[in-house]
Amino acid sequence: MIKKKFGLVILVSLGLVLGACQSKSSTTTSETKTSVTETTSSTVDLNSLDLPQLDTTIKEDETVVLMSTTDGEIKIKLFPKIAPKAVENFVTHAKEGYYDGVIFHRVIDEFMIQSGDPEGTGSGGESIWGKGFAAEISNQLYHIRGALSMASSS
Repeated sequence: MIKKKFGLVILVSLGLVLGACQSKSSTTTSETKTSVTETTSSTVDLNSLDLPQLDTTIKEDETVVLMSTTDGEIKIKLFPKIAPKAVENFVTHAKEGYYDGVIFHRVIDEFMIQSGDPEGTGSGGESIWGKGFAAEISNQLYHIRGALSMASSS
């Protein structure tokens, strides 16, 4: 297991999602048009889907990282087979101390917290390769409460 220190600015909400999002306190008014389309509804049994982030066991092909913060520890389950570049980038940075002392620079109560920027400003950092890489989108992983996600400016 990898143990790293992170500074915690504010008590975090229950969810851990690292991603760039707009604060829910902002409001926008605009004219909208509504159209109605009739569809047939079908029910999907969520228990029949292969959603590894909902499984509490750690599989042989999964990685676990233990993040130590000033407010306690967070156990993070990573999926190298599904998102190999994102996992390699995160784990390599963590092992090299890239995230040590980094703060949570954005905290939105009951929604998300964001960290990983070594400057603590949210302006971003860089990958272990020195450049960006393609998003690894999967129908097995979702931005749900407790998910760890990678922010991207592209």
